[in-house]
Amino acid sequence: MKTFSKSKAISIGLAVVALAVLAVVALSVAVSGDADTAAADAGRGASTGEIKSTRAKGGKNSPAAGKSAKSKPKPKISAAELYKDYSPADRRLAERLQALMDDEKPFELVREGALEALKSKNPELRIQAVESLGWFGERALVELTPLMADPDEDVAEAAVGAWELALNDLPTAGEKMSVSKMALEIIRDRDILTRIGGEFSGAALELVNGESNEAKATRYRVEAVQTILNMIESGRLSNESVGREIYEDISGHEWISVDEAEKYLADPENYEPPEEADDGDDVAEAAADANTEAAENESEESADTETAESEPEAAEDEPAAAEGEPTEGEPETTEAIEPAETEP
Repeated sequence: MKTFSKSKAISIGLAVVALAVLAVVALSVAVSGDADTAAADAGRGASTGEIKSTRAKGGKNSPAAGKSAKSKPKPKISAAELYKDYSPADRRLAERLQALMDDEKPFELVREGALEALKSKNPELRIQAVESLGWFGERALVELTPLMADPDEDVAEAAVGAWELALNDLPTAGEKMSVSKMALEIIRDRDILTRIGGEFSGAALELVNGESNEAKATRYRVEAVQTILNMIESGRLSNESVGREIYEDISGHEWISVDEAEKYLADPENYEPPEEADDGDDVAEAAADANTEAAENESEESADTETAESEPEAAEDEPAAAEGEPTEGEPETTEAIEPAETEP
């Protein structure tokens, strides 16, 4: 009885092992068949020119990445619809520039296409060119800088935005100062100059505050102030008030005059502004009063001169002696004064 039970258990065990082996073999065959089918499909696609993507839907490179299963892709606007108001020449330039960007062509080719588009009078096309250049960041700073002076306000604003982003790509504060200085000498618009001046001041202070050596930090500050003062004196900065604001940001002192700025540069560590310059408005008012007083004095002097010149003429115009008055050579006569009548 025991022998029979032992043999039966062995048989059952062998049967189980055999079934497991068969299952593994069947699974291997199925996987191999799928792989062969996929390879065959790929071979057929290669021979017919039809390539099927094996990337899973929703992968990171898929247009549907990051979207829910229920979301629908936005309809793509055709070039004909997008450029329907363009002239034929502008349409060709716009389509070429868009194709360069879509195909991820190198900067040199995009730059060439953008510069051609910038010759157009169409502001929308010029904005497209600005945005294409802005895609390349710091590499396009030279091209973006003069575009901030575009006569169209929207094009200029697009260029300023692209320029600011590209400027932040520069690795050092010194490079930012150099590019900002070049822009300050080109731009004429007061609001845009203020934004560029802020970038120049920020880069200068970044350079100063990032220097642990106090002597070097002072030298950097002086060089930045000297740069702005030179631009003010030479007239290369179209709006002097912007230069004054930059001076105040970097030096930490209120603008008074060119002479005071030069005193600061001569000894920045010990410089103290004059007491009457505590309030810039008072200084300006005092200067205005001085000018007014000088003008009044000049006016009074002019009036005195005119009076002196007119006196001889007045003498000539005096009438002859009044009747009854003695003339030269005649004796004086006196008339008797009659007593006044009195009432009885």
